[in-house]
Amino acid sequence: MSGTARILKNAAVLHAGYDISGQISSTTFAMTRESLDATTIDVDYRINKTGLGDTTLALSGFFASGSNQVDDQFNDIEYPAIVSVLSGQTVGSVAYHVDAIKSEYGIDFQQGQLIPFNFSAQGTGTAGRGKLVSTGTLTTGNSAIINLGPIIEADKIWIVAQIASVGTSIDVELWEDTTDDFSDDPQLVATLDQITAAGAYFLKTSGPITGPYYRLQYTVSGSTTGKLFIARGN
Repeated sequence: MSGTARILKNAAVLHAGYDISGQISSTTFAMTRESLDATTIDVDYRINKTGLGDTTLALSGFFASGSNQVDDQFNDIEYPAIVSVLSGQTVGSVAYHVDAIKSEYGIDFQQGQLIPFNFSAQGTGTAGRGKLVSTGTLTTGNSAIINLGPIIEADKIWIVAQIASVGTSIDVELWEDTTDDFSDDPQLVATLDQITAAGAYFLKTSGPITGPYYRLQYTVSGSTTGKLFIARGN
């Protein structure tokens, strides 16, 4: 067991295109599903049925105000956004994405103390789980290739773009292939609307999609920075 345990370091939280990890000290992410009691009087054991699912996200850390700081990001409680939680900041790191409806943002002011904040959100639908495929300064080209397997009809594949800055524009396409070097017959899966401003952008495309290998192709005009992801969810 000790060989599989991980120490959290160099993780990241992205909101509306901005990396707010420097103000986050704790992140709790959970996917749950109701268990409904369908037991009848003629049995001697419980019968449970699967009910509705839920996704929740809680962040806590240290208050900071100003452009693209946590207070600037979270003070509008009614504004929904994609929040991405990364296990690391290198290509291939696992990432979860929540299509979040903000439900709470609180600040605790006490004289002479660090100012903590807490934030919570509810997801719309399931979370998307996938990997970071491009990061840093983005130039026209292809992302890393990942294997997410076939996407069944009940599932969706996600493009997620957390863009910190845009020169002029970035166009992003998702492609699939049956081989890990994209040498068979790559097929276009989906195209994200053109991005011309910093922010978080996503597109969900329903299965069935053969895959199992996927990559992004992007055309960039001007100096653009950010992180791009491929994920699967619902």
